[in-house]
Amino acid sequence: MKGLSTYPRSHRFFSKIAYFNISCFINFI
Repeated sequence: MKGLSTYPRSHRFFSKIAYFNISCFINFI
């Protein structure tokens, strides 16, 4: 978790991945 807090850019990258996964999951249903 410390790595994410020290790297906001990577945090945004993971947020985009999470949003993409959620959208794909909704479309899959």
